[in-house]
Amino acid sequence: MGAFFILSYLLKFVEPHVYPFGWLKLLAPVAVIRWLLAYETFTNTAMCTIFSISVVTAIVAFIFFGSQMFYTLNGYTMYDYHTLCRQFELHGDGETYSERLHMIFGHYWLVNFVFPLLCCPNQLTADVARNLFSAYSKDM
Repeated sequence: MGAFFILSYLLKFVEPHVYPFGWLKLLAPVAVIRWLLAYETFTNTAMCTIFSISVVTAIVAFIFFGSQMFYTLNGYTMYDYHTLCRQFELHGDGETYSERLHMIFGHYWLVNFVFPLLCCPNQLTADVARNLFSAYSKDM
């Protein structure tokens, strides 16, 4: 959300003509070099730097969220998936992706992403209990 407002400021005051290469002025390294050469003010350089950091942070956050959902939906942890040296072969909780999301995030899992539903706790089922109690912490 903040990146949108910073972008609107930058497009209004720094570079309104972004096509074909005007957008390069909005990147942090280019903005710092332009500031050092006295082509840009410090305020605009700071805004370009904050914009670049927020865009990169958002991209990394989406990649991390996607990878964690991949691990969750396939019944792995990040450690298990990347080391492939599991001593205990645990079966994924649930048969479908929807069942796994229900078991991990609660019955109303889609709403639970936005608003934590403390009134609807997760229920421990026999499948989840089997996986929880068959693994020992000293063997992990």
